[in-house]
Formats: sequence, C-alpha cells, structure tokens
Amino acid sequence: MNKQFFPSKFFAFLLAASALSSVPANAANLGNIVFVGDSITQGSGTSAVSYRYSLWKHFVDAGITYSPVGSMNIFQGDGSTTSTLAPDYCGQTFNNTSEGHFGWDVAWVVSGESQGSRPNTGQNTGGLEDWMATYSAVPDTATLLMGVNDLSRGSSSGATYTFAEIIANTEAVVQTLQAKAPNITVHVFSILPSAQSSWNWTSSDETPRSVIAEYNKKLKTAVKSGAWNTETSTVVYHDITAGFDPTNGVHTYDSLHPNAQGELIIAGNIARALGLEQRTAGLSRRGNTALSGQTSFSANASSGVSASFTLGGAATTISNTSSYWTLNDAGHIVVESAKSGASDLRFSWGASGKHEFTISLTLKMLESADASTNFLGIFGGNGSDVGILYIGENGIYWNGTSASNLLYGQTSSDYADGFMHDEQTLRMVWITASDDGAESGFYVWLGDQLIGEALSGTSDSSVVSNYADYVLFGDIGSAYTTYAEISEFSFDAEKAWAPIPEPSAFGLLAGLGALALAGTRRRRRK
Repeated sequence: MNKQFFPSKFFAFLLAASALSSVPANAANLGNIVFVGDSITQGSGTSAVSYRYSLWKHFVDAGITYSPVGSMNIFQGDGSTTSTLAPDYCGQTFNNTSEGHFGWDVAWVVSGESQGSRPNTGQNTGGLEDWMATYSAVPDTATLLMGVNDLSRGSSSGATYTFAEIIANTEAVVQTLQAKAPNITVHVFSILPSAQSSWNWTSSDETPRSVIAEYNKKLKTAVKSGAWNTETSTVVYHDITAGFDPTNGVHTYDSLHPNAQGELIIAGNIARALGLEQRTAGLSRRGNTALSGQTSFSANASSGVSASFTLGGAATTISNTSSYWTLNDAGHIVVESAKSGASDLRFSWGASGKHEFTISLTLKMLESADASTNFLGIFGGNGSDVGILYIGENGIYWNGTSASNLLYGQTSSDYADGFMHDEQTLRMVWITASDDGAESGFYVWLGDQLIGEALSGTSDSSVVSNYADYVLFGDIGSAYTTYAEISEFSFDAEKAWAPIPEPSAFGLLAGLGALALAGTRRRRRK
C-alpha cells in the first residue's frame, strides 16, 4: 500500500477533523454524478442490477445525497427502467439514471458514429457530447469503467484496437466530459478481471485476465502522469478489483459480469475510491472495544487458553485445553491444529428465541504448508439459525469452502495474494428487518467494508440443532488444518452494530470537505 506523508501540523489537523463524531471521516458530496460505462455499469436487471445499486446504498447509509445524470435509465435485455433486484432501501428508491451502454467500445462513446449498428442506443443518438447536452444538470463528478469490449474484440472484424488506442479513446471521453463540465472530477477505474478462456486479442500464452492486468497497468500510468488534468478538472485512477474473483458462479454470472455478491464487493471498492463512508446496513456504529463483551486471554494450567468476560451480568469463562492452542509473547492465541480432530472456544448466549448479536474477531491466518486446507471457523447462532465464516489465507467464505461460497478473495491459487496473512478484523452480525432498515439476515464486514449482506444461515440441520445459541471459533474438524493467530475477541449478545469507519489518507482529505456537512443527520436504526 502506498503511504502519503503530511507535515505534522497539517496531519494533526486532519486527524482532529476526522475525529468529529458528527462528520464521517471519509464523507464526500459528489453532487451531480454521471456513471459512464458498458454493460457492467448498465446492469441486466435480471442476472444482476449493476454495482450502482449497491453503491447507492452507501449514500443512503451515510445520509449523503447525490443526483445521477445521464441519457440512459433502462437495463439491458427487456429495456425496463426498474428491477425486482433493486428494491427500496431505508424508505428510498434507487434512481437508475446512468450512461451505461452494453456492448459499446470506448471509441463509440466519443464518436457516436454508425448509430444504427450500435446496440443499446435507446431513443438517443449521437455520442457523449450529444447526450450531455440533454442532461438535467452539469455533472460535478464522473466515473469511467470501460474498455473490456475493446480488449475482447481485439483484432476481430471491425476492431483493431491496441492498448495505446484504447487509452487514447479513454482520454478523449475524459476530454469530452471536461469540455461540457470544466470543473468536473473524473474517476477512471481499472477494468474488472475476466475468467473467460480466450479472446480474439489473446495469443496462446495470454489469457483475458492477463491481458486486462497488463492494460490496467498502462492505463494507471497514463492517468497518473497528470496529463489528463486541467486547471479546473482532476482525473484520478483507482484499482477497484480487490477481493473480486471473476470465476463464473463466484463473483460473476458468466465469467465477466458481476453477480450480486460481485457487485457488493465492487461497490465497496468504488465507495472507498470516491471517499465515501462504507456501508452500515442501517445500523448505528460501535467500535470493538465499546461492545458489551470483552475478553482477556490468559494461559491456564493445562497449556491451553481461557477467556473471561461478563455475559448477561454474570461472569463467564470459556477455555480450551488443547495443546494446539497456545499464547505467544504478544498475548495472542495461536491455533495450530492437525487434522486429527476439532478444537475450539465456545459459549452459549443463554438466550431463548431469535435475537440480534455482534461478533468481532481480529486475527490473521499464518502461512501454512497447504493454504487450501488452512481455515479458521467462526460460528454465530441467533437462537434459531447459525451462520459460519470460514477464514482462509486467500479468502473469506460463508457456510462452506466451495468456490461458490466465497465472499471476498480468490479461489484460484494462481491469483492468491495471501491478504489474510496481515491482521484483519472481521465482524458478523444478525439483524432483524425494520421498516426503514436492511433486510433481516447475517451481515459480514472485513474491517469496515461490508462483504456479506442479508445472508442465510447454514442448511446443515445438525449444526443448527447443536449451535443455534452458541458462539464458536477455532478449527473446524478433520477436513482442515488450522494455523491462525487471534488477537481480539469482542461481542454483544443483544444488539447488532456496524463497525467504526477505518481512516485513510484519501478519506482524511475528503473529511475536510465533510466539515460543511457536520449538521447532516444520518438515518440509523433504533
């Protein structure tokens, strides 16, 4: 991660600004915004609704308004303006306006030529310059996510694009935006990876994913050169691919276009890029140390570990006497188990019936001989259902470790980056639906980014019967070898809380602008 350094007094001022409880540390008012792109931006309305819907929920949760502008308000396919995949949220309705055109090359957006042969023109003709003339307002912000069609066509009939040509066409789109909106801020996003097997572009030793990765590097270099900026318009590049696996049935429905889970991940990455506060799912926020239950781990006589805390006003102790569990010099639990059996820390909520809860673990997965079998389990029961997180070195899974269970990360060892080797905080909650909040279900945050929304509990009846009222974390049986380090465990037995936003250099800068929004009240579930 690149670090930015500031003069000490200025940095101290940024920290002070971000600490104001009434001002989100990374709030951003983007004003009138145009989303320029292809089918990934437009959305199908049937297989997926577009990342724009998940991104819109960030605005709703943060209580920040924005006004989308564009010439399109239909989904591809049946041409509908609304979708059952985009229900109202917190009493608000999603605005589907965008500049998303499925099947379009970047060059077409600029030239607008041969409209009769272009798909998805709707009732509009021309190109971006013509469309902008019809906008209800001048855009303050633009996002640009395009180029995959150009790359996939390669040298096929009617297209002979090179990397340089696609990047030049992308710059032309930016210049068109700047001509019509001189003060616009333009966010250029990396192309999403594809798991398709081949393109016209690719040679025998190239895959679509490798071509995209190479193109993104060149696009990043071009944008970061600063040559695309004007005196009044800034152009910024963002990699929005973190945690996204393009495998069909994982985060896409066809090895290219994001499904609902993929859109959730992409929207979180885009929100961070735009300086937006991450999702709360309609909940109030509370940090780990402010949750009602805290643990203090200590070694016990049998070389295991124990944790003491208060639950329901009574002192409670949980312990694990397995020799696989030890405390290191930092006072962190190290779980190092063989495949010979299960070992965990567990306790019962002692509640009857379904109830909200919050579970938070700060941990890292240690590098093992076989990352494919190294998983730590976190079980959370709400009285009737049980949700299970499987934490691996390269991915976070829900209710199983099959590829289709992946919430965030990579299923292929070819692209694994071992992100869980660094300390991460995971939060699992169960919330009950309210009139103005999110759907009932299990929700999962990685740090402050929502990576699992309205999830269902496990369908394994034996797990439900045994653990419906339990919290459990540790190794998860003979199929896995667990090698992990746990540094913090916190919980609330009666209430669901969203995590506190994580600060970032980009967010701290955006926080200065957010001072003007100090009076903004955010919708919260009571």
